[in-house]
Order: sequence, then structure tokens, then C-alpha cells
Amino acid sequence: MPRMICLANSVKHNERCIAGIDEMTGQWIRPVYRLREKALPPWVRLIEGREPAILDVIDVPLEDIGPDEGCQPENRLVRKGAWKLVRHASVDQVLRYCEPNVVILHNHERCVRAEFFSRLPRERWKSLQLVRVGDAQFLRRERDDRVRWQVRFRDGSGRLLDLRLTDAVARDRLDRGETLRSDCLLTVSLTTPWAPEDQSLPP
Repeated sequence: MPRMICLANSVKHNERCIAGIDEMTGQWIRPVYRLREKALPPWVRLIEGREPAILDVIDVPLEDIGPDEGCQPENRLVRKGAWKLVRHASVDQVLRYCEPNVVILHNHERCVRAEFFSRLPRERWKSLQLVRVGDAQFLRRERDDRVRWQVRFRDGSGRLLDLRLTDAVARDRLDRGETLRSDCLLTVSLTTPWAPEDQSLPP
């Protein structure tokens, strides 16, 4: 059973997408529920009635494989069984998993074209990356009477990125008027491919 350091718990279609680092292998893991319904419902992910928190170290029953969706090699199907909290990691303990942020998830853009992965050997695919930034700005956006939060920062090349913030805890803190530190660790992820205006562009 993998022991995962939780580094993401994001809202997805009213459920959650959780990801982290396998403590033994140092590789990313994204538990997925079913082949079609990949977001994790409460009866799968809750640990003694609460959400997995960032830096929780958790034993998670997982299969060895999962649907990669053409760009997500980290996906692994969950097996039956309770998730177990082992301990809490410290920020210092996860710093070693930060990658140089000159290039974030394959390019300097906020999306990667699906056809890019068809030309890239699968062993080089990745859809999750932990980066440390010193200039993060958390911006409130309103659209169609809905509030969304974005995080803006520069990658190691100086390119400005403006990405959607999906961490529920961070969004709640911002909604309450709290200020989040600009020097922080960010887990950046690619979702499954989608096609706005007839273009194959995973955000």
C-alpha cells in the first residue's frame, strides 16, 4: 500500500482531486475513483470524517495502474479500504520534491496541447509538479456571479503565469479576507484534455 504525502486537495466537479508524493519512490500519485468518474467522493477520501490535508502522510489502498487520459501517468485507481493517517510531514521535508521552475509542466504557457503528448515518450509525461515561488499573487475574479481565485507568479524564466486556484482551504481563507504569503510552495497540475472552440487544449 503506497504511503502518500498529500500535496493537493482540489475541488473538482463538486468532489475532490487529491495528489501527492509516494514516500518510498518519490513519484507523484493521483488516486482516481473509477475509469469514468475520476474525482473522489467523500466515502472514498475522508479520513475519520475529515478531508485529507496538505502535508498529511496517508496510507492509501491503490492499484498499480490507472487511466492515464493521454497526459496523466500519475493516475492510479483506488481500491476498497479505508485511508489511514500516519503522521504529518513538515514543509522542510517536502522541499526536496520541488523541481526547478524554469519550465512548468512542459512549457511556459498555461496549457499544453494534447498532441504534444502524442510526440513525447510516455516516460517523460508529467501532469503534476511542485514548485517554490517568491512572488505569488492571489487575485479575485468575478464571472457570471461566481467568484474565482487565480494565482499569478513568474516561472524561472521570468514568464508570467496566471492559473486557477483550486485548493478549497486556500480559497476559503481568501474569501475570509486573509492574506496568503507570496513565498510559497505550489502544486501545479494539468487536467484531462478538453477542447474549447474545437481546439484540443488541456488547461
